[in-house]
Amino acid sequence: MQLVHKHLNLNSHLMHNGRLQYGLFLKGVGLSLEESLLFFKNKYSKVTNEDKFEKEYSYNIRHYYGKEGKRADYHPWNCTKVQNLPTPGSKESHGCPFKEFSEEKMRKILYDSKLKESDVIGILEKKRNNEFSVACIRFFEAKHNTIPEKVGIHPNFYFESYMKYVRQSKNFKSKTYVNSNKPTDIQKNDELF
Repeated sequence: MQLVHKHLNLNSHLMHNGRLQYGLFLKGVGLSLEESLLFFKNKYSKVTNEDKFEKEYSYNIRHYYGKEGKRADYHPWNCTKVQNLPTPGSKESHGCPFKEFSEEKMRKILYDSKLKESDVIGILEKKRNNEFSVACIRFFEAKHNTIPEKVGIHPNFYFESYMKYVRQSKNFKSKTYVNSNKPTDIQKNDELF
């Protein structure tokens, strides 16, 4: 989700699968329909005017909140669903990076995350063996020096484990967003995503 968020910040737009994957994730961590509409409207504002946003994007957001169409209340996608999405095209950002990214691109991300060489090697080995969820778990362990709960099962569980880590971290205790799980309260600090 962090990489989808970065893509959104860089491009002020997500293609359908990325928008749906990320939108359902944000719904799962507590964004209300109104907050989600405002979040995406603000992010898209550099490339889309308000009228176009209302015509082309707000319906889909209301739809996965169960307010349009067949009125189904959609749930965030788990890791299996994310890993089985169609391979993203060049302008797309959806899917699991441990599955979709080349080894070279993943290696760069891991080194940019300041991981030790031994951790990078171990994570890349899991990727090569198609153990994408285990690679995600190893990434969390290496990045945060802690054993996560339920990481590798669902992106929202990853977020919950991360927020638990943040709350326990002495480096973040003074920040105002520590007592919240809502991205609207922490979106000002993109380092969390």
